[in-house]
Amino acid sequence: MKTQLVSCFVLVLLVAAVVGCGDSRPQTSTEGADAQAIAEYEAAVAAAEGDMATSSDASEGDE
Repeated sequence: MKTQLVSCFVLVLLVAAVVGCGDSRPQTSTEGADAQAIAEYEAAVAAAEGDMATSSDASEGDE
């Protein structure tokens, strides 16, 4: 049982090492996106957060 667990662990480490070695430079989540798309996303998130804050404020007043 212990041997199988160690073998599985080693296999996972090897696979992770191979998969993680695709590019030598770090990548970001915004890489390849244009500034306009990022601005639109941030505006949509801000609007959604505002809607959530408004709805939670309204529900607190009902109690």
